[in-house]
Amino acid sequence: MADGFQDIIWLAGRVFIARGFVAEADEKGLDAVFSQCPYGDLTAEQKAAFKAAFSNAELRKIVEHWWATYDEIREAEGITTPSYWEP
Repeated sequence: MADGFQDIIWLAGRVFIARGFVAEADEKGLDAVFSQCPYGDLTAEQKAAFKAAFSNAELRKIVEHWWATYDEIREAEGITTPSYWEP
């Protein structure tokens, strides 16, 4: 797969798959979130990049807009959720 990048991909995915991820990370802190990474390949450089992106107000606004758009489309039945995944 993407050796050396699995944890950072997992973290990025959590932002858009787990609705409460951003709030949870704010509450627990990113170091606690980093400790939950399942692959063990998160580098110091990747942590720094994720922290920088996570604290960027413009990027956080994009995530908020993404979830609002997702909810609007889902409400209009444009998105269906498979039974194995429920955000």
